[in-house]
Amino acid sequence: MPVEAVEIQRLMKLISPFMVHIVLHIMDLSRIRQKDTALIIIIILAFALLGLWLRLLPMDYLTSGSVPKVIFMDPWYSLRQIEVIASNFPMYPWFDPMIEYPIGKDIDWGPLYPTISAAFVILFGATTRADIVMIASWIPPIFSLFMVPIMYFIGKTVAGRNAGIIGACLISVISGEYLYRSFFGYLDHHFFEVLLSTAFILFYLIILRKIHTEKIYPAWKNKKVIAYSALAGIIYYAGMMNMPTIILFAMIIGVFCIIHAMISRDEKSLHSLFIVHSILFGLFIVLYSLTGIHREGFNLSHYTPVHILLGLCLIIEPLFLLIIIRLTSDRPRWQSAGAVIGIAAIISVVIAFMAPQIMENIIAGLHNFFLASFQGTLINEMQMWDISRAFTSFNISLIVMASGILLSVGHLARKYSPVSLCALIWAFIILFSTCMHLRYEYYAAVIVVLYSAIALSNLYDYLQKTPDISILSKKEPDESVRNNPVVSPKTYNKGVNKKSISGNLLPFAIIGIIVLIITVLSVQVTWAVATKDLKIISMDEDWADALTWLGQNSPDTGIDYLKIYDKDEFAYPKNSYGVLSTWDYGHWIASLAKRLPTTTPFQNNVPVIAQFLLSPEEKKANILANKANARYIIADYEMLGSKFPTLPLWGYGPDAREQYQTYYFQQSDSNKNMYEPVLSLKPDYFRSMLSRLYIFDGSQVMSTGSSLIRYENQLINGETIPVISQVIPLSPKESDEKYAKGIDNGTELVSIQYTRPIISLPALTQYRLVYESPTRLAADEYVQLYKVKIFERVHGYQISGNGTLELPLITNQGRNFVYRQESTNGMFTLPYSTQREGNGVKATGPYKNIITGETYEVSESQVLSGI
Repeated sequence: MPVEAVEIQRLMKLISPFMVHIVLHIMDLSRIRQKDTALIIIIILAFALLGLWLRLLPMDYLTSGSVPKVIFMDPWYSLRQIEVIASNFPMYPWFDPMIEYPIGKDIDWGPLYPTISAAFVILFGATTRADIVMIASWIPPIFSLFMVPIMYFIGKTVAGRNAGIIGACLISVISGEYLYRSFFGYLDHHFFEVLLSTAFILFYLIILRKIHTEKIYPAWKNKKVIAYSALAGIIYYAGMMNMPTIILFAMIIGVFCIIHAMISRDEKSLHSLFIVHSILFGLFIVLYSLTGIHREGFNLSHYTPVHILLGLCLIIEPLFLLIIIRLTSDRPRWQSAGAVIGIAAIISVVIAFMAPQIMENIIAGLHNFFLASFQGTLINEMQMWDISRAFTSFNISLIVMASGILLSVGHLARKYSPVSLCALIWAFIILFSTCMHLRYEYYAAVIVVLYSAIALSNLYDYLQKTPDISILSKKEPDESVRNNPVVSPKTYNKGVNKKSISGNLLPFAIIGIIVLIITVLSVQVTWAVATKDLKIISMDEDWADALTWLGQNSPDTGIDYLKIYDKDEFAYPKNSYGVLSTWDYGHWIASLAKRLPTTTPFQNNVPVIAQFLLSPEEKKANILANKANARYIIADYEMLGSKFPTLPLWGYGPDAREQYQTYYFQQSDSNKNMYEPVLSLKPDYFRSMLSRLYIFDGSQVMSTGSSLIRYENQLINGETIPVISQVIPLSPKESDEKYAKGIDNGTELVSIQYTRPIISLPALTQYRLVYESPTRLAADEYVQLYKVKIFERVHGYQISGNGTLELPLITNQGRNFVYRQESTNGMFTLPYSTQREGNGVKATGPYKNIITGETYEVSESQVLSGI
């Protein structure tokens, strides 16, 4: 039997008893009919298994091909971490020399997720890359099952058992980033962020429920409250050691305390919360002090001492509010609120003067979390969450959720409940965060499910002929239900339902249909993402082949891929070098080729890399390449098109793109009232190192002519756009002359094809093509473009002479092309050897001067050393 099948069987044997136990516990068999128990268990298990199946859809794609793959970009770095930890278990690499080369990077997120994955890798005896990927890829979908009981208990705590049951079903299938980031093969900490933050909020809500329904004053008198507070502290610590974004949920608790104090003015409650916070955040402070501080300073995004200060603030907060409430007990609420705001403002001003770094980092952290602009970065996950994207992810559940939120607000207005208030604050902050940055959609899924469940639970109660908040119980509702503000008092007072599920088919059917619609729509979207979209955003075979080739055919960098290095003792070996490409591909380079990327999706060294790729002169490009110590350059087809706009943005600022390419508009032939955009490439686009390398293989290229366009800025539909008024075709000679002379205002030299350069370009003298991938994406009479190309930067061998040299070459894909170079000041600098061996690009003859007929042989050592 294949190792994958054995591993799957072992995992399922572990999972099945666990899930059955959890479901049986949820349903509380002592309180419901046996046939209803079986039906509910079957329903929840069916949803859980459907959700697990959806998460396994990417498996076929990821496990096929030349190398095992993981999804997207960042998970490749998680794979590297898992491999390193598994080889040094349980040590964690807080410093990584393979990131942010040639400096190295302090890691800004915690060890929890990769350590758990590495533990399973060791447990199942995985040693090869394929086996490690297989085992680690199961972690997200398996751990997604834990959200079923968590969602049940949150729904039950906030709105009763019905909401818990519906929430437990929906959380398994709701689509969007929450589901995608728990796909098989999505090796990243994001799903654990959702899991741990939701568990943290759950325990806090349970604590609030016990304190305020059972009147536990002070809190230390109740062992369960103490135990739950300690568990919440451990979960918060675990969340912090997974990712510092858990502080958002501490902020939610802080906001809740302030509003709760202003509304309730309950001194006993605040005293109990002071005890709860002391246990919760006190335990966190102890654990974090022992293991969590790994950097100096007060940056909220890093593992610095500032998190201890925030924990102390949250401990002090209820006590501070208690004092304010006591001092203003005989005054109006607005005066109490004013005192809190005023004192907080004074404290903030004092901190700003006495410890400005702390205040600056807090403000910067809040800005980055809520307000950082997509336009300033062009990072996709920083886009705002628009209506179209929201409905694609959550379909009609958005409308159902909105109904649930309105119902909850209405019930809260009629009868105050700390649990309901805390849940609503949680919902509003998460939804606002998601609206600002769509990356937080994975947090929003929990809110969508919770308040959809609340709405459907209320609808069920309304539809019952003999309403009761419990569809299962023959007994009087429990204490949590009687005190639940989301459940109408009228509903409770009408009596206890004596019927089972089978006796309430109409309400059950209506709720079931709504849940089924949400499920079907979610499955449809998830299927499309898993079977189509992931292939677009994840590593394809061309990149896999290219990086495998690079790892096998490039010199060793002197860095041990599996070794953990101490930052204070580390220095890069003299033979180390970088591999330069856009930041999207950095983790692929490090994990698959095991080479040092000059930049990664963490955006290190981005301006230098962008400026290199846009450099109009080889001399300037070499200066930038020296900064990154780059020896190899990798370019692909997407860098010419969809990824190109990020280069001028990061290299020179938001207005720089028009120097390289811009959209001009021309009147539509079919509709004179419409104007169609035309992406126009300008001279500097072709002068860039990216174009000269990827399109023209570093060879001298002559102009193919251009279009001289005249345009006018016109106001069309309230927007000013450049409209083309005239197009004048220019010959190659005319195009070169016009560019040399200069272009008048209101005119532009453009080309609309990547392979048609506007101006003549000299050869690159220190860069040579060494590899191209199998897939040919474009071709014409001038060039052929293959998906991925790798270039090597060399010293180049100089010989004297005048004229033009030509060298016939053949690539590893069998493509024949000619490298041409014109002499400069009586010298040639030659980047290609005529004697290169191996399976890369090779010369098929000597250099030949097309004017004098002289030929030249150049050795590999001469090209590499320059002598």
